[in-house]
Amino acid sequence: MNKESIFIGACLACPELIDDGIAQGLSNAAFSQAHRTLWQTLVGLRSKAQLTDCNSVYLALGDKCPVDELFAAEKACQSSVTGRKALKSLIWEGQLATLKPALQDAIACVIRGGKPEEVSTLVEGLQNHLKPTESEAPSLTQLITEVKIWAEQEIAGTRDNRDLVTTGLPSFDNLSSPMEAHEYVVVGARTSIGKSSFMSQIASHNLNRGLRVAYFTLETSAGAVVKQIAGQRAKVNLRQINQEMTDRQQEYFKALKRLGEQHLRVFDKDMTVGQIESRCRLLAASWKPQLVIIDYLGLIRGTDGSAYERMGQLSKAMIPLRKTLGCVLMVAAQLNRSNEREDRAPTRSDFRDAGSIEEDAHRVIALHRPSKSHTGNVQELGQSTYDYELLQLKLRDGPLAYSRIKYFAPHTWFYEESN
Repeated sequence: MNKESIFIGACLACPELIDDGIAQGLSNAAFSQAHRTLWQTLVGLRSKAQLTDCNSVYLALGDKCPVDELFAAEKACQSSVTGRKALKSLIWEGQLATLKPALQDAIACVIRGGKPEEVSTLVEGLQNHLKPTESEAPSLTQLITEVKIWAEQEIAGTRDNRDLVTTGLPSFDNLSSPMEAHEYVVVGARTSIGKSSFMSQIASHNLNRGLRVAYFTLETSAGAVVKQIAGQRAKVNLRQINQEMTDRQQEYFKALKRLGEQHLRVFDKDMTVGQIESRCRLLAASWKPQLVIIDYLGLIRGTDGSAYERMGQLSKAMIPLRKTLGCVLMVAAQLNRSNEREDRAPTRSDFRDAGSIEEDAHRVIALHRPSKSHTGNVQELGQSTYDYELLQLKLRDGPLAYSRIKYFAPHTWFYEESN
């Protein structure tokens, strides 16, 4: 039986094999055209957290579906053990597919009497084809060229900033500088202060800028995230939406429609470090998000030890995860009660069971609601509007920042006075 058919069939029955294929660097070159189409469709479905059975693949491809190969694969294998054996063989065949042209070039160079350094370079390059998952370090010349281009674009004002992530709060963004693709960003707040609302608002703002946003919600459901983003945009009180004016209710449905046209994916079933890592590998391979949000760090499962050790392990896991994604990774974290008891703005040491969070993060942002408003009045429970402070407590290659903002509780909306 064809190894491609066996592997595709196993993936239909055991979607975890798709994750394994991505993680082990399975190349499209390992597949014939029809099976390559099926494999790429499976990766796309898996990255969206959709079913990867035969019917789902057929519906996703429509008239372009290689029906005979699909149904043959379904019958070929439903065993993950056999599927993994086929995967190992396909990975080797993919390596061979890229190795053969390189080997032919090396042989041709030897036959024509090429220079020693030319032959040596070609032969050394063969080894890299046997390790497709190991990227070769860029040369110093390449790095200097990249940095030079960056500097020239910055000076000329021609750099493409569309992929940069911002909060949507203009004064704070101007002071703090936009977030870039290499950053692991931690956003901290006390419990019930509004960090989830803040994260969904950041997601919404960057969706409106045309970015692709993946949102992992560990505290609530995917539907609740979508509901909140639409409510923030439409400026409605979701708890009393039946009492809103008709025009506001219509704005809510318009917000839902617009959100459906934007690049958002929300996941609420990936609760362990391993599950989140697998999903992110799939997203990086097939969808290429520009912002990934995890709300929040303390709810991720799958680590042992004390609370302090656990948070340290989780924070360390975010670093390779950010590298896998190649985009801004923004993670919410809980602050302890120290700043609340002492009635002061939070510092980097106030992260609950901090471990190494503030050390690992490229940027640390804190959301703070002081006991008194900016005019000195006590901020009571049950208010509709609160005064907040937004602080950038760390940025490895940039400034610290502070901004006064407001929070309108009925709409779960943060804004600056001037807006």
